[in-house]
Amino acid sequence: MIDSITFLIQAILIAYRTRLLALTGMLVFFVLSAMGLAHSFSPRQADVVALDVALSCLRIGGLLLLLILAQQLIVVDIERRVILGVIALPVKRHSYLVGRFLAISSLLLVFVVASGLGVFLEAHYMMPVFAGLSQPEWLKIPAVLGGVWIELVVILSAMIFFTTLAKTPYLSAILTLGFAVASRSLHAALNYLMHDPDASAKVKVRLLPALDFIRWLVPDLSLLDWRDAALYAQPWEKMAIFPSILMATGYSALLIIGAVWLFQRREFD
Repeated sequence: MIDSITFLIQAILIAYRTRLLALTGMLVFFVLSAMGLAHSFSPRQADVVALDVALSCLRIGGLLLLLILAQQLIVVDIERRVILGVIALPVKRHSYLVGRFLAISSLLLVFVVASGLGVFLEAHYMMPVFAGLSQPEWLKIPAVLGGVWIELVVILSAMIFFTTLAKTPYLSAILTLGFAVASRSLHAALNYLMHDPDASAKVKVRLLPALDFIRWLVPDLSLLDWRDAALYAQPWEKMAIFPSILMATGYSALLIIGAVWLFQRREFD
């Protein structure tokens, strides 16, 4: 565990020296700018629409930050053969991987918390308040942000797993991007085809068998999107929070265990 913490601190120092922390600040600014723009162009329910846009941009920015951090802190080490010096040290290989995972997860948490705090301050001190319009339930926003962070951690776990498999520099990033898109949209598409009477019969015949198989491999990360509770006062009971957290935690743990197993057996040239 001490070795993992050492690699965690090392990764954060590398992120600082390579100005990845500055990138984090730029992405926070992107989220706040998108929120302000949405608020100014929304004459009805301005605060709700602005927060909705901010949460969507937060997910996009978090995914971009995740890909860049993992690429710079893990993939680059492998491609530049820095990893050869790491595995030559008298430490277990999994300490490196776990330390990098914890470091990137921590940086993603900083990004999510900073964005959430910025959104709160911008909404209360920089945006005009329109009387008579519904307001978001701000006390629920921390839980919503927690769902965003858990989703990013699951995608990060997939990125690390793909990195231990990939032999080319950008393959893991491409696979992770596909995983993120599929996990957010696959189950919604499957529900549409299975339950919507307007769905095309030909499309059902072509796609349902494949989608029905893939859904057992890809988690439904849309279950971690709890923004309706804050934006539209939807009860927590309809959010399925604890099953969603359990699903995400279990899936992330399986990916990390698989990545550690592969990493310990991988031969580095």
